[in-house]
Amino acid sequence: MIRDRLIEAVTDAVGGQAEYGEFVRDLFGRVSVDDLGDYAPASLATLTVAARDHLARPRRPGRPADVALHDVRVTRGRQSQGITVVEVVDDNRPFLLDSTLAALTAHGLSPDLVAHPILGVERDSAGVLRRLVGETTAEANDGWVRESLIHIHVDRIEGEDR
Repeated sequence: MIRDRLIEAVTDAVGGQAEYGEFVRDLFGRVSVDDLGDYAPASLATLTVAARDHLARPRRPGRPADVALHDVRVTRGRQSQGITVVEVVDDNRPFLLDSTLAALTAHGLSPDLVAHPILGVERDSAGVLRRLVGETTAEANDGWVRESLIHIHVDRIEGEDR
């Protein structure tokens, strides 16, 4: 119930842009309410747009993962804080999330929020995103494949640690 209200508020905050509004539930729909609950909807809306834009970057199946680090300011509770968002877009495969979390832990980073939707996507021969089916547990079909989007919040990564 709390998650649904927050997701509705985030959807409203992305301003009626259908491609982003529909993606809010894909990205945050399975995230723990404890992890999501103190984020301001506007902050989650900004993160949703950035994650959807990252997913839309051209990539071809079988190629190395598309990894990005984004430094952003978010409002949690009533405080603004700097965080680093670690995002990975890759072909879906076993243990991808576990490996990513292990790598972060090995560098002394502790996740504050972890989102890991497995998405049905259709890309053209150049890797351009043509269609986002949404979160899926089904095997790929009808021209789309399954890709993992890993979206993790950690304390701001500074200097050489980056």
